[in-house]
Amino acid sequence: MRRDRSRTHHAGLRRFTLLELLLAFVVMVVLLMVISLSFRTLMTSWRGMARTTERAEALLRLTDFADEYLRRIALFKFPASGGGDEMVFAGYSSSLSGCVISAVRPDGSGGIVYFKIELSGSGELLLSTARAPLFPDAPDDAEPPEIRTEVLASGVEKVEFGYGELTDGELEFQDEWLPEDRGDVLPVAVLMKVEWAGGVSEVWLRRLAGVQEHVLPKAQGGLL
Repeated sequence: MRRDRSRTHHAGLRRFTLLELLLAFVVMVVLLMVISLSFRTLMTSWRGMARTTERAEALLRLTDFADEYLRRIALFKFPASGGGDEMVFAGYSSSLSGCVISAVRPDGSGGIVYFKIELSGSGELLLSTARAPLFPDAPDDAEPPEIRTEVLASGVEKVEFGYGELTDGELEFQDEWLPEDRGDVLPVAVLMKVEWAGGVSEVWLRRLAGVQEHVLPKAQGGLL
């Protein structure tokens, strides 16, 4: 009786054939490939959405900069170290510094703000602002102003500025606009072109809202 039960028990256990094991292995490999491909597609889509969101936020910051700074550039002068007054504006093809005037807000922001925008070596477009000008040849004992720096955009390949002037009724743009060449005259408009890595570029063009001249007290002399 015991032998018969043992034989019946073993006969009820069905063993997998080699072909069935191979088929199961193939199915498992296919499933893993599908899951891996789906995960890669999902990660690629997520990275693309993250880049798109980051680019959109950078565009908003650059548009705010163009409206709050480029449009409001004012003709300010400061007492130069060699005597006389010097204009607070220096426009190069790859950087721009100047002064803007805005309404003073309850949080203390606004008023007279000195700024400089330039591209760092790591591809970050930096905006530096200060309440007092920073003059390159200031005395060693002069207290440097507090400078606040923020990143307007990352992954920037190149930034270019153009400075508009009216010639025979036509608006022409120059690569530089410096006080020693232009005197006490500001450009009519400023063009900013930002090119990201990958060749995509955006352009901002703002007409300067005011050209009124302001002379600063000697204690605030300097240029950022």
